[in-house]
Amino acid sequence: MSFPPSILERAVERKLGEPVRAFDGRASLWRALTWTGLFGLAGLVLVPTAVTAMVVGRAGVGSVAVLGVAAQAVAVPWLARKGLILAGPADLRARNKTVYLFACGLILRAGGERPAYRWEDLASVTVSGVRDGAQGPTRYRFAVSAADGREIVFGPELPGVRALGERVAAEVTGRVLPDRLARVRAGESVRMGPFTLGPDGVEKEGERLSWADVVKVGVDNGVVYVGTRDEAHRLSAIASRMPNAIAFVQVCRTLADDEGAVSRN
Repeated sequence: MSFPPSILERAVERKLGEPVRAFDGRASLWRALTWTGLFGLAGLVLVPTAVTAMVVGRAGVGSVAVLGVAAQAVAVPWLARKGLILAGPADLRARNKTVYLFACGLILRAGGERPAYRWEDLASVTVSGVRDGAQGPTRYRFAVSAADGREIVFGPELPGVRALGERVAAEVTGRVLPDRLARVRAGESVRMGPFTLGPDGVEKEGERLSWADVVKVGVDNGVVYVGTRDEAHRLSAIASRMPNAIAFVQVCRTLADDEGAVSRN
């Protein structure tokens, strides 16, 4: 996809570097609008048909129409969850956007807005994923908090969103990680999500583990955890509610490594 001249001019103003890739949600928006319209039209036809057929005594036609209405009532929520039709006005707004990725940042096009962000303008990334069935693909969602207080959400409405989210997460982590490590090593206590990291250990809601005791650190099954070898003591948080979870894991591993060995599993 080509980058519009206005986007390229904005990128030059903000010194975002070379264009990399565009992630356009409008294609999925138009598909969803089309299917939503078709299902809506079908409903407008089936419901009056069922009522009229029952009134005039054409039970066969009425039964078929009623079955059609029932099938539609079951199908619509399922299709909405899959993103094939619109789930409501919020879904419409979410899809009506494009993210333009550059070497040094990104530009978001949403309605009439064109905010541009350099990587250092982004403060945190929160990642969540929902799997469609036991063997289905994972639908990723990335919530990015900017320094200006704005939250930018990238979800499955953007084709290739995983690549976009991973790039943003890597850039944010690359800046958060050295800052948090330097502050803790300098004797400060820093807050990362529900955890407090200090020179002597990590704490959450009054429970504390010293760095010498921390052996297992990671993300598993949607949970961020820090624990001892025997799992007798473990601090954890839901990954989808944990900003900068990747940076947190790496900070904990580094500080625990300073005291001994830490498992990478």
